[in-house]
Amino acid sequence: MTEQAKIDDKVQKPAAHFDQPHEVVVDPTLSKPQKVKALDTLEQDARQLSEASAEGMAGGERSKLHEVLEAKSRLTLHLKHVTTR
Repeated sequence: MTEQAKIDDKVQKPAAHFDQPHEVVVDPTLSKPQKVKALDTLEQDARQLSEASAEGMAGGERSKLHEVLEAKSRLTLHLKHVTTR
C-alpha cells in the first residue's frame, strides 16, 4: 500500500486506525482538511451509535461522541490560532 493510500484510508476509515479521536488531531501525516474529514466521519459514526443505543439496538459499544466533539474543538482552536498569527 502506498503512503498516499494509507493516508486516504485513515481519512475514510478513521476508526480502523485511531483508538481515540484526539489521535487524529496529532497525526502528522494528515493535513488539516484531512483531519476535519476524518473527525466528521468519526462524529457521524458516534451519532449513529448513540441513536442506536437510545433505541435499544446497541451492541454494548460506547459512543465516543463527546471525545470526537472535543477533538474537533481542539482542531478548530488550533486552526484559528495558526491563522491569526
